Amino acid sequence: MLILLLILFILTIINKDSVIASSLDSLKLWTTVLFPSMFFPFVLSDLIKNNLNNKVIKKILKILQKVFNLKFLESGAIILLSLFCGNPGSAKLINEYLEDKKIDLEEANILITFTSFMSPFYLITISSILLQNSYLISLILSHYLSMILYGFIITRKYNKERIRINNFDQIKTPIFKVFSNSIDKNIVVLFKILGVIVTFNAIISLIMPYFGETSIYFNLLLEILTGLNKLTTLPIDAIKKGLIAAFVLGFNGFSIHLQIKQIYPNLEYKKFIISKLLIGILSCLIFYILTFVDSITINSFNNQYILLVLLIIFFVIYFFILIFSKKGKKENHR
Repeated sequence: MLILLLILFILTIINKDSVIASSLDSLKLWTTVLFPSMFFPFVLSDLIKNNLNNKVIKKILKILQKVFNLKFLESGAIILLSLFCGNPGSAKLINEYLEDKKIDLEEANILITFTSFMSPFYLITISSILLQNSYLISLILSHYLSMILYGFIITRKYNKERIRINNFDQIKTPIFKVFSNSIDKNIVVLFKILGVIVTFNAIISLIMPYFGETSIYFNLLLEILTGLNKLTTLPIDAIKKGLIAAFVLGFNGFSIHLQIKQIYPNLEYKKFIISKLLIGILSCLIFYILTFVDSITINSFNNQYILLVLLIIFFVIYFFILIFSKKGKKENHR
């Protein structure tokens, strides 16, 4: 390890201009893409988290708890909020609930594997740039469905005794205090993320020239923010770009893995990386299947229809969950 670090140090001195340029590019991407797409959802998730103690939300959380076969009602809140704040915000939520003893370590390590959604703002932005609206919906759906499907499957092997802990006791904090604390806390988190991105991109700028044309694929595995931007320049068709992006968004990249490890120190990395590889492969398969659903012509929609499609999908899932919960109640009465 020491030898590798010394080599990187020497390469940094020799290629200081390249390191400075990559650091500036990282800062630009963080400023123009990452910070705007993550900061507001992080703050919003903290505000929502402070207002979960009502009958409607509790009913939704109980449904999520039952569907994903989880012990704690708070785990449903983590799944729900992860859809809004994205990754590594989900790791932040899991760590907070674990520190407050609202969930246990076993459940936390299961949740971390399938709640690492990308921020919806970032996902829509990068998808539209990458595919220029071609197969845009397919890429977004493959990302969410692969995580949800993996979570549904993996939790079948967990909590076999069907233990349900529904003591959702929440002390509501004044909204201005939550807002102020959230801003302070999330700025620190996002600056940590910036540090990781700058470091990874500096390493990429030093070692990638030695990999030639394959360097972009190593870039995608190491740091997806810059990797996906470079993928837009590749002279390949939209389906191939979509397949690569689907895998990378499911896998997350080693830079995000390190961000998660920073925020959530209890991460069992061996299990986590296997889950991310499986989700990446599952996301590719779902994307590939969706691209052949020509009869629906889902990929021919313009931007103004994207939100409508997502809302329709949301309500379909919502009604499915309602039916599921009603069946569960009938079985319990019997």
